[in-house]
Amino acid sequence: MKKLFFLFIISLFTVSCAGLTGQQAVETDHFEPEPDLVDTGCSYFYFLWGSSAEREKLYAEAQEAYEKALVCDPNAPYLKKRLAVLLARMGKPNQAIMWMQSVVAQQPDDLDARFWMARIYSLMERIPEAMKLYAGILEDDPENIDALYYLGALYLGNRQYQESREALEKLVNLYPESFGAHKLLARLFREMQYFSRAVSEYNIALELNWNIPLALEAASVLQQVDPESAISLYGQVLEEDESNEKARQYLTNLYLQQRQVDNAVKLLEELRHYTSDVLKIDLNIGRIFLENDRRDEAIDHFQSIIEENPDYHVARYFLGRAYYMNDNLEFARNALLEIPSEFKAYDDVIILLLRVYESDEDYTSMENLLVERLADPLTKQVRMYGLLASVYHKQKKNDLAEETFKQGIIDFPQSTYIIFEYGVFLEKVGDHAGAMLKMGEVIELDPEHALALNFIGYSWADNGVNLQKALEYIEKAIALRPEDGFIRDSLGWVFFRLGELDKAIVELKRAIEMAPEDPTIHEHLGDAYNKKGNSLEALKYFKKAESLYTDEEKRAVVGGKIKEILP
Repeated sequence: MKKLFFLFIISLFTVSCAGLTGQQAVETDHFEPEPDLVDTGCSYFYFLWGSSAEREKLYAEAQEAYEKALVCDPNAPYLKKRLAVLLARMGKPNQAIMWMQSVVAQQPDDLDARFWMARIYSLMERIPEAMKLYAGILEDDPENIDALYYLGALYLGNRQYQESREALEKLVNLYPESFGAHKLLARLFREMQYFSRAVSEYNIALELNWNIPLALEAASVLQQVDPESAISLYGQVLEEDESNEKARQYLTNLYLQQRQVDNAVKLLEELRHYTSDVLKIDLNIGRIFLENDRRDEAIDHFQSIIEENPDYHVARYFLGRAYYMNDNLEFARNALLEIPSEFKAYDDVIILLLRVYESDEDYTSMENLLVERLADPLTKQVRMYGLLASVYHKQKKNDLAEETFKQGIIDFPQSTYIIFEYGVFLEKVGDHAGAMLKMGEVIELDPEHALALNFIGYSWADNGVNLQKALEYIEKAIALRPEDGFIRDSLGWVFFRLGELDKAIVELKRAIEMAPEDPTIHEHLGDAYNKKGNSLEALKYFKKAESLYTDEEKRAVVGGKIKEILP
């Protein structure tokens, strides 16, 4: 049986005790005393006193009055219910549940008391007990819309989506204008990723009760299926509250997703009138220009910010970045060098400055900068040793590079990064045995270092030794980095060396999907097909490898393989 009580029951409780103490707390005047159950005038007197105190939000006084009323009439169910609701409202669910349990024990058929007991159980996070009570109410009163609503909400919170859907859809069939039910159905379908259904329910809920928080929630879902309609809904929010930063932020992001850069910039420029952090807005506008390859506009924008705010160094950093992306290396360097070391993101400045120097092949400046940073204990970082060693190697100063690695290991003995990079360096300079030793040290420190496992495993496979151990290492590396095409290539190559050509071909094809421009993988797949006797497929992959190789020696090797196949 439909109960008009549902119209105000939704505002009675939120899902936490805190909600019961706010302005949306339940008004309890619907519990009228039953004169025939009152034994003395004393009970009625204290009941009226408690009701008055409760209306004035004097909850402690109201509690005292109701408790005195129960002294006068200990078995009055309406007093117990009134006190239980008040205690729940006061954030005292344990006391509340005690009184409500007493009412239910007295009057098992009192659906209202059972409902309140379920609500209090929910507040206490005793969800299974609350669900059981709601289900029991629905057995006695299948059309109890209060129980349907709250049971549907609990099912949703418990991710029992089908049960939640059944309860809420039954509710909207009984009471089509239930705002709360349509809102919950919208959230249910959103979680189930039924976005079209979710949008439909959001639309109904908004027709019943249009409000900004729900409109923002609906728009965030709507953009999954209909971005233009989402833009329109965000626009409606801004028509009602033009200073709503959240709506502007979401709409800006949506415009950027739709590549509507000018609309996004316009929104942010309008937001400048409603925020105290204008510099942040201006910075974001510049970053939008930069990220959308409108570099000249970004440069002009960052320059204008700096002219008005010379100490706003984050804008100067992005100006340097814009110049760098625009290949204006001198301007980029000059902008970055003006940023003081006290800047909180100075490490980012150093990294970008190093890139600028590298692009300009100014290795001396790179070397000086890194040496300076490593000399200061406050700025020294393990990765700088690897960068400095790389700079030395590019200048063919390999003795200095090796000394740098050794010093890095002394300063950071537990760093697998510096040991691994040292191993890679040794491989580059032709000391394969030394490289293998360093990779072994990495694995001793970190048995799950995928790149070191792959290095050793591939080296064994390439040399045709320790093949079973190589397979073990590479399979472990694959488990750690399943989407790494180069490790997948190693797996294919060890299968090739083991003579398991079908497995090799499968893995090498997967490797090409992950790293389609790597010539070595194409050559390996050509080798596998060639050994299997499929010269046409082998030729295809050898030719692809030849076109991708930039190393003339490697290109010559694969060219020789092609000549062996062609008549």
